[in-house]
Amino acid sequence: MLVTFHSKDSAPVTLFGQVAVQLLHMMGHSGKVPGALYAEDVAKHLASLQEKMQYWPEESIMAKTGHSPDSSVSLHHRALPLMELLQKAVAGHSNVSWE
Repeated sequence: MLVTFHSKDSAPVTLFGQVAVQLLHMMGHSGKVPGALYAEDVAKHLASLQEKMQYWPEESIMAKTGHSPDSSVSLHHRALPLMELLQKAVAGHSNVSWE
């Protein structure tokens, strides 16, 4: 499953479902897909994600599943496009949705 995040101030961001749900939980959201955030709530959820990412180990998701660490991408790197989308939504006072 793929989850695509949308905001009128940014290009869509598509993430693997497991990663997207994990990031939604870190944002303080239920993790349900589809979903949305009102513009006035985006900053709060972005701050929650940024705070939780500070304490998340830099190890990759794939390393935990036994795949070669050289070919994996850390959760920090996977979260960057979503955090950028959320930052632009805050700046533009825009809603964010995902499906």
